[in-house]
Amino acid sequence: MKHKNVRKVGYGGAVAAVTSVFNAVSPIFSVASAVMGGVSMFQQKKATKEASAATQRQSDLQNRLNDINAQRQRVAQMREARIRRAQITTETTGGGLGLAGTSSSVGAIGAVSTQRDTNIGAIDTQAGFGRAIGTAGTEAYTAMGEAKGWQDLGQVSGKVFDMSGGFESMKKIGSIFG
Repeated sequence: MKHKNVRKVGYGGAVAAVTSVFNAVSPIFSVASAVMGGVSMFQQKKATKEASAATQRQSDLQNRLNDINAQRQRVAQMREARIRRAQITTETTGGGLGLAGTSSSVGAIGAVSTQRDTNIGAIDTQAGFGRAIGTAGTEAYTAMGEAKGWQDLGQVSGKVFDMSGGFESMKKIGSIFG
């Protein structure tokens, strides 16, 4: 249904004005976008370094805690071995066999010492793996951050390439030399 009191108005002038303003401002927005992309990339790189340092501190603290716990376990193994040796010696001397004891008591004391050394070796191995795992986690986090930084740099470079005319401008440059 048509309205009787409505005039036809042309929008051509308004569209032309908006288009000319947009064309005038568009390069400014393109440059600002590229600059913001670059700033963003550097800020992300800075944040990645800070996160990597925090992850390294966390890993170091975890390693210190693991070292303390491992030392406690070593001390407990040494204590347990002394108690077992003392029990064997007490049983041997209590039986009237003297301090030298029998071959079985000497063997039992040797077995206690071997078990202690085996347990301490296992504790040390576990502590070493804990440190290695923490270090690997920090290195992985750092590598992912660097990869992200390179990805961002590629995106900024692509935007700058597009802003400068892309392949069309390269054709023009090629025609100058060719």
